[in-house]
Amino acid sequence: MGVLGLVSPNFSGSTVAGAILEGFENVAHVGEVWKTRSEKQEKKAFCRECGPDQRCPRFTTDFIRRLRSVDIEKFWGTCLAGVEADWIVTGDKNPKIYERFTGFPDRFLVLVKNPIAAALSYSKRYMETPEKTDDSISFLEGGLRIYYSKLKERYIWVKKTGVPFSFCTVESLFTASREDLTIASEVIFGSVLGWDHSRIKSKMHYIGGNHKISRGKDADYFGGLFLPDYRYRKEVDLADQVELVNRYIRRYNFNEFLDDNKEVVASEWLKGNEVDLIGVDG
Repeated sequence: MGVLGLVSPNFSGSTVAGAILEGFENVAHVGEVWKTRSEKQEKKAFCRECGPDQRCPRFTTDFIRRLRSVDIEKFWGTCLAGVEADWIVTGDKNPKIYERFTGFPDRFLVLVKNPIAAALSYSKRYMETPEKTDDSISFLEGGLRIYYSKLKERYIWVKKTGVPFSFCTVESLFTASREDLTIASEVIFGSVLGWDHSRIKSKMHYIGGNHKISRGKDADYFGGLFLPDYRYRKEVDLADQVELVNRYIRRYNFNEFLDDNKEVVASEWLKGNEVDLIGVDG
């Protein structure tokens, strides 16, 4: 029993990863629950699926009030008791959030996304889209700078906390079999948990997220339809992808990260061969 905290740069698939992790037995994905404790985020502290104007069976008004008012030392215990699960998965991602609003979880899971896919998400949100496709390289470089600097910063922070951690690629969660996920649970949670997509419901209940997991569809949406983000393949050709990613691995001195993560290299993603679930206890 405990709390698994996801850590990653923003726009790296933590909401969908949390949904997949809810497929493990007695695990509940609660999303960005820190927003229940922030005055600036108070208006966003509602269930993403139910919306602000509907009653949520998990995040009731009373439950949110308790999460907001409880001392930080008791926050995760209150959250676990209210959700009534053996494990909860939180997508708070940012070290400053854990330090200021919620306290440390029992374990961390560092999520690593295909860097080109992540860079495209950042660039399209924060930078002007180039008028010509010839500018797509410089367009993506801004997103890569943000992604790699945040990933390295947050990975190093996790190691310094002393909290047990594991890591995996977001893409591997999408493509792993039921058996692989069950095996991976021992690394992620510290004990073997069975996984089945039937536990993932279209009406999940979690705080925050950039979009609804269900997208308004029925539970059949979860019958193997979580797919890696391949939109980048239409934007940048393969040679440029490899050159860009390797350049930024060098620029941000990712040797330490790569020594722990032998599988997390550009070539595996860019060939379309998704890397295996991987993990190392911190």
